[in-house]
Amino acid sequence: MIKEKILGIFGFGEAGQLLTKGLIEDGYPSKNIKAYDLNYKLLAKKADELNVDLYSDVNSFLKEIEFLIMLIPCSLVLDLARQILPKIKKDCIFLDLSTSFPHDQKEIANLSHQLNRTYCDGAILGSLTKFKHRVPILVSGEGTDFIKNYFTQWNMNIEIVSTEAGKASAIKLCRSIYSKGTQALLMELIKATEYFQVTDIVLESFEKTWFLDGFIEEANRLIKSTKTHYKRRKDEIDYSVKMLEEAGMPAYMSKCASKVLGLIGSEYKID
Repeated sequence: MIKEKILGIFGFGEAGQLLTKGLIEDGYPSKNIKAYDLNYKLLAKKADELNVDLYSDVNSFLKEIEFLIMLIPCSLVLDLARQILPKIKKDCIFLDLSTSFPHDQKEIANLSHQLNRTYCDGAILGSLTKFKHRVPILVSGEGTDFIKNYFTQWNMNIEIVSTEAGKASAIKLCRSIYSKGTQALLMELIKATEYFQVTDIVLESFEKTWFLDGFIEEANRLIKSTKTHYKRRKDEIDYSVKMLEEAGMPAYMSKCASKVLGLIGSEYKID
């Protein structure tokens, strides 16, 4: 067993708390976990409940840390990484789970290399509320082998995808095109089905006909058939747009679908 390091959670919001709680439940000593958050006063009680030291001063926090996990809004990652990298210990491993832009993470990785630090980005691919620290996580960059071996001791579900930083986040953001796009489509769908009072029938029809052979099989089928029938499918979604507009409802996602289908064979050509 690899000896427990002093683990720092940079960003002690809901995600940081759930990750911390799961690790402690699976045996990580709470005395070896430190946390930092700008909202120190609001989160002090949560830290006390987990028996975790919560810092209000970032410099004091970084002096203690041997393994740093960042969980903050992605828009803040690059600037904060530039600030803290020179201050962390040289043997400290920096795992960024914030899913920032891949280009930014490559820049952070280059800066880390110049400063003789080890940086790795990770992508959380599920619900921390449901899985806590056992949620599937992809990692890329330097130090991925150590990260996987180290956290496997506490049942973290880590998969290495590349030694190049930014790859893990690129995978998650690509997934978001579908997952978040699907969520938006679903909201538009439900608004329409409720208007026409056909929600149960529509949802049950998908239950009977979609993803019966798994997602990959269905995705391959849809890609292949769309390349052949995109014109007809554009015509159909255009009628959906017209129906929604006649009912006085917005058709944001449906209009976007029409536009993309209209570009099949040119900008959206798929080999």
